[in-house]
Amino acid sequence: MDSATGILTLIAGSRFSTGGSGADGISLAVSPDGRFLYASNASSGNISVMPVNNGALQLSGSPVPVAAGTFAVDLQVTADGKYLAVTIASLSGGFIAMYNIAADGSLSQIPGSPFADGNPPGGFTDSLDSNCAANRLFVLNNSGLPLIDVFSINSSGALSPIPNSPFTMEPA
Repeated sequence: MDSATGILTLIAGSRFSTGGSGADGISLAVSPDGRFLYASNASSGNISVMPVNNGALQLSGSPVPVAAGTFAVDLQVTADGKYLAVTIASLSGGFIAMYNIAADGSLSQIPGSPFADGNPPGGFTDSLDSNCAANRLFVLNNSGLPLIDVFSINSSGALSPIPNSPFTMEPA
């Protein structure tokens, strides 16, 4: 992207493969330092890690599987770049998988992950975001109820709901 005009130019060699199947959708998240792109491949149930080299992407290792029988919906890298939060859906309800991000961008699942996202069976977290301090995760409940769940992210990356969560959204 031209920083002065905003005009986009295609990167040589682009259409980059994620190494997975995104037939049911792909979500993307970039590390705060811009060094790594993470892609969820909904149909193949995994997450691809791709170093960003002057805009060119190349898969780094094999895609990381999410929990069996689930698919990834959305991704969010915390503001400090330490963790990747991944919303995953299944017939038994939704979950949030938390991963440590190593210096080389690789992922390792946090003990105890995935964590229940507060949705009933058939529901799942639609989208998520973290705060600038990287100690809270906000999740939009997709169960048909206007709810936002808020989780505390502890120093090891584990999630726990904050008091009084979920919160009801008021209609506009």
